[in-house]
Amino acid sequence: MRRFAVLRWNVRRLVHRSPVLFWGLTIVAALVAARVSAVVASPATTAGSNVVVSRHALATGRVIQAVDVTLLQAPTALVPFGAAARLDAVVGRAVRVPVGANSVLRTTQLAAPGQRGAAALVPSGWRVVGLPSNDATPSVQIGQHVDLVTVFDVGAGAAGASASVVAEGAVVVQVSDRRVGVAVPAAVVPRIAEGLVAGHVVMALAP
Repeated sequence: MRRFAVLRWNVRRLVHRSPVLFWGLTIVAALVAARVSAVVASPATTAGSNVVVSRHALATGRVIQAVDVTLLQAPTALVPFGAAARLDAVVGRAVRVPVGANSVLRTTQLAAPGQRGAAALVPSGWRVVGLPSNDATPSVQIGQHVDLVTVFDVGAGAAGASASVVAEGAVVVQVSDRRVGVAVPAAVVPRIAEGLVAGHVVMALAP
C-alpha cells in the first residue's frame, strides 16, 4: 500500500509539474499496448504456408527426386508467387533453369509433368532450331543462354556485312560435335532460317 501511495504521489507530482509530458507518455503507452494486443490477436502473424525447398543446387535438366527437396513452412507474406506447396507437385519433374540450394521452388522453374530431355527445357510457345557447330562456335552447355545474330554479305563491291540480333536469351537444349539445338521464340524462327540459308547465324554468349 505504501508503494502504491508513493507511486500515486509521484504521478500527481508529474501531472502538476509537466502535464504535457504526462499525457504524452500516457498516449504512447496506450498506443504500444494496442499494438501489442493487435499483434497477439492477429492470425496473420502466426499463419504460414507450405513451400517446397531444394536441399541442394539443382542443375538444368535434372529430374527431381524425393531426396532433392523438403517441405517447410514459411510466413505467407514471404512466399513467392507460383511457389510449389506439395512434394508430389515437383517430384518427377525436370528442372528448366538452375535452382540454388535452399531455394523455394516455383512451378515456372519446372518442365511440365512427363517432359524429359530437350523438350523439358523448351518454354511454352518456343521452338528448337539446330545450328551447325564448327571451330568458331563458342563452347556452350545445356541450359546456357545465348544471343543469336544473323550475318549477311551485302554484295560484291561493298565493304563489310549486315548483322542483326534476332534472338536474345535463347536457351541451349542440345549439344553435339556437329550441331547445337537452341530454343527460341516461335516468332523469330523464320528469321533464323533465312540466316541459315542466305548467310550465317552466330551464337554470342549471354550473361
